[in-house]
Amino acid sequence: RTADAESILEAKVRNNPKKADYFLQLAQHYVRTNKTADLKATLQRMIGDSKDFPQARLWIGDFYVGLKNYPEALRYYQDGVDQHGKDKLVYSKRVAVTLLAQGKREEAFRLTTALLKENPKDDDVLHLHADFLIDSGRIENADNALREFQALVQQHPDDPMLRVQLGRAYRLKGDLGAEIGRASCR
Repeated sequence: RTADAESILEAKVRNNPKKADYFLQLAQHYVRTNKTADLKATLQRMIGDSKDFPQARLWIGDFYVGLKNYPEALRYYQDGVDQHGKDKLVYSKRVAVTLLAQGKREEAFRLTTALLKENPKDDDVLHLHADFLIDSGRIENADNALREFQALVQQHPDDPMLRVQLGRAYRLKGDLGAEIGRASCR
């Protein structure tokens, strides 16, 4: 009963014109039913209403990431970088993660390195950058990865995933035994 579902979703949008989730649900329906023109019109309505949907490009980018349509996601995220100076970092982080999802590791690493220079205190950027350093497997990156993960663990001492990554940094450096002893005492 595709037509009934579409009518319900359209009514939700019509009766709740400020609920982004309802627009995105309708957009998802249009994807499933191959109604490309309706999909684009729905998303454009969100972008055209910057008062009610100030982060429309971010939400739409996330929508396309969910569909694994990375080129479209990047397009919206990059538009967000270009048009939202105050939220540039939020959009830029999404660009880096999306590039990584596309397998464009070098491009994502370059962006993350630039973001880290501009935002050295941002934990998300620091974490992304440190992950890249470890994943490179290059011993010359070990000291930087270690330093970055130590800073993150200091900020978030109860985060077990950061401790795992810190252990990976020690392993890359060739100093696994020293960290195991310190970590088990905490």
